[in-house]
Amino acid sequence: MTLEAQLMSDPKFKPGDVVELVRPDRIAPPGTYEVVRSTPSETGDCRYRVRSLHQQHERVVWEHELRATRNE
Repeated sequence: MTLEAQLMSDPKFKPGDVVELVRPDRIAPPGTYEVVRSTPSETGDCRYRVRSLHQQHERVVWEHELRATRNE
């Protein structure tokens, strides 16, 4: 595996990170979620199990559906 391929598959977020879900085309409500774990993908876009800060449900989402929250 090339260095470029390894970098593409490294997760951007780690467990405990608070992120925003931004995927208006899905049923899941947008909002703030906590990363539970990541699962690297061969396509270069990691998958994450996230939990809403306002609900108990966990969801599996792609990295491109998340963005980092601002530290306030």
